[in-house]
Amino acid sequence: MGAKRHILIFLISAAFIYNGCTKDNVEDFYNCDTEDVSYANDIVPIMVENCYLSCHAGSSPSSGFNLETYSSLSTYTDTTTSVGAPLLCFIKQENTACEDFWMPDNSGPIAPCSINKIEAWISSGAPNN
Repeated sequence: MGAKRHILIFLISAAFIYNGCTKDNVEDFYNCDTEDVSYANDIVPIMVENCYLSCHAGSSPSSGFNLETYSSLSTYTDTTTSVGAPLLCFIKQENTACEDFWMPDNSGPIAPCSINKIEAWISSGAPNN
């Protein structure tokens, strides 16, 4: 009985260590540049990887939210709403007021560096640059 317990503890510990040492976490820690975030160079690639390809683009976007263009995406960057910028509320997965809309749906969360870049872009007024 004791050996099974030790193996289980080892496997759980190994899973936590592996999860904490993924490539995304290392890149986010060392290389996350949030200075001068650009819509074209920074935000669009994040949206393509996490939002456009899977759900929110094309003629029938999921839940009617097409985030493919600057004008459509910028409607979710208004920081004066009751939840702050809805885009951040959806992707940060922290505010329970947005819990029904946390994204991405059916996959892991967006990388912390990507969230930081989106947050910096919105804080700078979400420019179309």
